[in-house]
Amino acid sequence: MPDVLDNLRHLLATVSLAVGALLPIVDPLSSAPLYLQLTSGLPPDERLSMAKAVALDSFLLLVACAFVGAYVLDFFGLSIPAVQVAGGIVVCAMGWILLNRPDSADAQSRATPAVDALIVAAFPGAAAR
Repeated sequence: MPDVLDNLRHLLATVSLAVGALLPIVDPLSSAPLYLQLTSGLPPDERLSMAKAVALDSFLLLVACAFVGAYVLDFFGLSIPAVQVAGGIVVCAMGWILLNRPDSADAQSRATPAVDALIVAAFPGAAAR
């Protein structure tokens, strides 16, 4: 019985560490207004559908990274600090783009239909095309 409790304690410690590490990065409380602004041209049912699709895609990506991430890094010969630096550069670049984007009136004139918005939400690189 003590082995089961030790395993459960280890699982809870691992999950707590993962949630504690991801929560500041994902930051759902400050991302909600950004999501609402970016999807302001969509009806509520399509906005909900998009949120569910993005949440499912994100969950599957996190699970895949948890299981095969270390093998992929090892295959390419990358270290964790190198990935952390690259991730920091990506976050800074995204922040810079958000700070320098045009006003919301210009963004509204370039609004996309709901289907295109769902594609962009699932594949962010499609927005550049």
